Amino acid sequence: SCRTESERVLSEQVYTVPFLLASPDAEVATQDKEPEGEEEPEAEGGLEDSCVVCLSRPRECVLLGCGHICCCFRCFQALPTRLCPICRGPIDRVVPLYQA
Repeated sequence: SCRTESERVLSEQVYTVPFLLASPDAEVATQDKEPEGEEEPEAEGGLEDSCVVCLSRPRECVLLGCGHICCCFRCFQALPTRLCPICRGPIDRVVPLYQA
């Protein structure tokens, strides 16, 4: 009886798996399409210019050593070690970034 119950559950799962595999693909295909006329926030300077640590303030430091421009000055000061948050390379100096 236990074996037949296991076989029944297994056969139900075999029929369920193809359905589950097919559904996300169709859903992903519709999610990839953006409505016309709408731009991503990054294109307007959203997250693309945000500090990679806090994601709220603009990037305002050039980390010399690796050259990454990735964080605001407050987050740079709060780094536990003087390693770049992107590449973990040593930070020799920090130069303020002035964007016109």
